[in-house]
Amino acid sequence: MVRRWITPYYMTIVGKRCLLIVLFVGYCCSSFAQDSKLRAIHWYFGSQYGLDFGNGTPEADNTSSIQTFESSCTMSGKNGELLFYTNGGGREDGSNRGYIWNRNHQPMEGGDLGGILGGGTSAAQGCITFKKPGTEDTYYLFTVDEYETLSIPESTLPMGKGCNYFEINMAANGGLGRVEQSNINLLSPSFEYISATLHANCKDYWLIVMTGHHAINNDPDVPDSFYVFQVTENGVQAPIKTPLPQGEEGLDDEYGIIKIAPDGSRLFCGAFLYDFDNQAGVISNPLNMNTELIAGLEDPLAFSPNSQYLYRFRRENLDTMANIYVLQYDLYAADIAASAILLDQTQFQQVVVFGTPQLAPDGRLYLPVQPNAYNFPTFVSVVQQPNVRGQGANFIPNDFTITKGQKDRRFLSFGNFTDHIFAYQPVLPVDLGPDQAFDCQDSIHQVLRAPAGMDCYLWSDGSTADTLLATAPGDYWVEVFSNCEMGGDSVVLSYMDEELDFDLGPDTALCEGEMLLLAPALPAEARLYWSDGSLAPALLIDSAGWYALEVELDYCFKEDSLEVSYNPLPIAPPFAPDTSICLGERLLLDAQAELADAYLWQNGSNTPIYVVDQAGTYSVTISNACGDVTASSSVAIETCDPEPPLCQLYIPNIFTPNDDGSNDDFRVFSRCEVQDFVLHIFDRWGEEVFSTQDISQVWDGRFRGQGSPSGVYAYLIQYT
Repeated sequence: MVRRWITPYYMTIVGKRCLLIVLFVGYCCSSFAQDSKLRAIHWYFGSQYGLDFGNGTPEADNTSSIQTFESSCTMSGKNGELLFYTNGGGREDGSNRGYIWNRNHQPMEGGDLGGILGGGTSAAQGCITFKKPGTEDTYYLFTVDEYETLSIPESTLPMGKGCNYFEINMAANGGLGRVEQSNINLLSPSFEYISATLHANCKDYWLIVMTGHHAINNDPDVPDSFYVFQVTENGVQAPIKTPLPQGEEGLDDEYGIIKIAPDGSRLFCGAFLYDFDNQAGVISNPLNMNTELIAGLEDPLAFSPNSQYLYRFRRENLDTMANIYVLQYDLYAADIAASAILLDQTQFQQVVVFGTPQLAPDGRLYLPVQPNAYNFPTFVSVVQQPNVRGQGANFIPNDFTITKGQKDRRFLSFGNFTDHIFAYQPVLPVDLGPDQAFDCQDSIHQVLRAPAGMDCYLWSDGSTADTLLATAPGDYWVEVFSNCEMGGDSVVLSYMDEELDFDLGPDTALCEGEMLLLAPALPAEARLYWSDGSLAPALLIDSAGWYALEVELDYCFKEDSLEVSYNPLPIAPPFAPDTSICLGERLLLDAQAELADAYLWQNGSNTPIYVVDQAGTYSVTISNACGDVTASSSVAIETCDPEPPLCQLYIPNIFTPNDDGSNDDFRVFSRCEVQDFVLHIFDRWGEEVFSTQDISQVWDGRFRGQGSPSGVYAYLIQYT
């Protein structure tokens, strides 16, 4: 029975049964072995965050040492064991340090990158890694710089760090690894974006980066080029150069995250979709999809595992709220732009920031979404079936939350992977026959046969013959490989007993103090075995955890499980109950609270921060699905010394960077000598757009080479 394999690896519901598709453990074909999905089982990112896909679904793993904002990449071995991970590099000003960490979460020998080696932690795609062709234990790590290097005062890197690579020997130090070659420059200038994919020969790789002269010249109209490097067992070869197309004048829509289709046939960068020849390394036929894209240059995009669909996640911020639009394009359509389907439109109660979507070993597509404050947890939205056209793709907003139970730090990327490892398109026909159900009193003796003459076989029990004898109920599957092509099928052998048809229900989130009673309707003679050891007919749950039940009746068995989590009330902010300010001053009441969904001030305002400039009592109710808490503060106005301090700073509250020669920049003045000066400027979403340690340096309103939108910006100044 040939089945339609919708998504690789682990369980997918197909009709009324489950199709089990496995991790490719120990590929018997060497051309596939180096690219198993097990290479991406571990994800480390952000501020010591992590996800582990080893059990089929993402589980939190916060054991890492990583500190980064965007740049990260993780490499696991062919059997799923952690090898190393990195933030790609640090900053020259010392604000962050770059490392390559080993499996023990310690800096690898030669892996202290400091602030000069490698790239930068705020590069959107700061690094990527893969195994060196023709080797077993040697890996390449490629890094690229962040735009922020250009804004560091008195930097020794006027062209930035560029694109560099490292060679890592994982056989050294008892498997902990050692950096054998360090910081070999490939291209300068080069910023933010890097990607890679497998060569059509199933052995070599293609590495793709861009020059960055537009950033050096602070001009989006400066022409740049793709550099495509073939990486072979003999090292990194001379690049193939392709000029970037020039999009809309004055708009750098040709620059952006580089995503390559898992089958290597296309790539997306900026607003352009390209054809990619992964035999010759040629990028061609740019299609500008900016025709229906207004403010969408920051829209994150991703391909489906079968490379047929392109997903775009569009954000529309509306004051204190945000809309998310999820679009799916059919890349096989005659008119790709016109093939767009709106899969979902979700409204968030707060302005949000998108991260970079990433395919995962379970065949799903994950998107990090964060409210407009640094100390909020990250919500993860999921496309459950990205290989399916239309609503069947099943986009789930806020499927789960990443948090460590403390004030959380924003991050924008799960890491950068060579997405070809997530490709799955079986082409060899395999038929193990229909699912079969046996009477509980019968024995199972079923010979499962795969097609003869294949190069290699892999069965669910690890055997490698062309047949398998099944003697017990279960899910059986086989993968076959021949001439660099693959195929597979699965079959379910089970016992019949309709009386054991029970369901514990879906995973459930409760509020503090709530309890859940699990009491499935079962025959009296059935024997129940709960995961906590109980044999009772029901289980009362009052704490978070994983709960499972196995039922036995007449030699038939069935089991089910669910995950129970608890959502606490939001934590009230530490307002001072009584305070005072001088006449003419303002006070910021910051009500940002962990796990808060909504804010309501005494005047109806629903922002987390309230500006006070007159006497009164100010209160806020902070709520989530489990309830609310209230905080208040009484503010008095005092008449203070009207004489300004001798060394007061003079800070303008508005400027107009329109190059008319009047009030074009933001600058700070003082009548005294200022020492230890630090200025940080943030936009309304909390992202830093400018910083300096020199009071004479001014901000011209630009961020990453573009003019910033009109609005309110916050600044933080420290000085002596």
